Amino acid sequence: MGTEAHVAAIRAARNMRNAGVVVELAPVEQKFGKALDQADRRGAQYVLMLGEDEVTSGEWTLKTLADGTQRKVSEQQLIAELKKM
Repeated sequence: MGTEAHVAAIRAARNMRNAGVVVELAPVEQKFGKALDQADRRGAQYVLMLGEDEVTSGEWTLKTLADGTQRKVSEQQLIAELKKM
């Protein structure tokens, strides 16, 4: 995760928390597979995958851990999508 993605992740976490969504942001940068494993062990239902490409495109990837499905959402759609799920 680069600098822009890290800033976007912090902003998204704050916005989700303000909307009542429980969020955990990894305290350190990790390899993708390790981060997914850690989220799964902690009982997370969803993972927001956010890197420089996602920040640039404005299309963020929301992954459902139970079935592995992924969908693209904008930052503005994120909270609404999570509340629907």
